Amino acid sequence: MAIIDHQYKEWLSEIKTKIRSAQIKAALSANTVLIEFYWDLGKMLSEKIKAGNWGDKIMERVSGDLKEEFPDMSVFSLSNLKTCKLFYEYFSNSSQLVNAPSDPFQIIGSQLANQLQNVDYLETTTNTPITSLFIQQIVGKIPWGHIKIIITKIKDFDEAVFYLLKTKENNWSRDTLALQINLNTMG
Repeated sequence: MAIIDHQYKEWLSEIKTKIRSAQIKAALSANTVLIEFYWDLGKMLSEKIKAGNWGDKIMERVSGDLKEEFPDMSVFSLSNLKTCKLFYEYFSNSSQLVNAPSDPFQIIGSQLANQLQNVDYLETTTNTPITSLFIQQIVGKIPWGHIKIIITKIKDFDEAVFYLLKTKENNWSRDTLALQINLNTMG
């Protein structure tokens, strides 16, 4: 009976490990989808405001209407809508991504290019724009709270990429990220 109990415990432990792994993968996938949504929302807001038809007050109205339709989602506060817009404008206006050649090593530092080459596809094989790859594979792996810290505290694109990659690489908490930025870890 002891052998069966031991085998059962090992088997159960294996199942628990797989469950935890699946939970982590699901959370990371959900985060990526949310970040892509925030990007799209920021783009929609930015483009509508730039078109000049409705003005800045549109964000207040959108916030109210979306909160009414989705009362359980805090993402539609005016403050967060402004952050979504800033997020889109911050990365979409980066000349390193907007004017990117097809070779990722020519875009920016080799550190980011190496990260992009680790993905299963690149722009040259799928016609996926480098900006989309960057959002999906780098920014999309970082929690929203971390992204908000980076885009509000850092103005330099290369420095932002540094902190995105370090956050991903070292699994920094928001407090650790903020501390590293304040300490000017990039130097």
